[in-house]
Amino acid sequence: GKYVIQPLTGRRIPVVVDAKLVDMEKGTGVVKITPGHDPNDYDCGIRHDLEIIDIINDDGTLTHHAGPAFHGRNRLEARWDIVK
Repeated sequence: GKYVIQPLTGRRIPVVVDAKLVDMEKGTGVVKITPGHDPNDYDCGIRHDLEIIDIINDDGTLTHHAGPAFHGRNRLEARWDIVK
């Protein structure tokens, strides 16, 4: 029942507990999951019924899921503004 807020979009993101993906012996035991990006994250997303969100179009521009400030922009150009 816990959530964090993604600061660029304001989207609520669920916090999940997953013993298969997180190794408590390494680091903090916290890991960011991106189900649409990585096979391990995808499997975790399926286990926890997480939404798979695509933010990059085939042409390299960002979808509306990237938020209004970044929608339609080239992913590489937007990256610099996000880092700022």
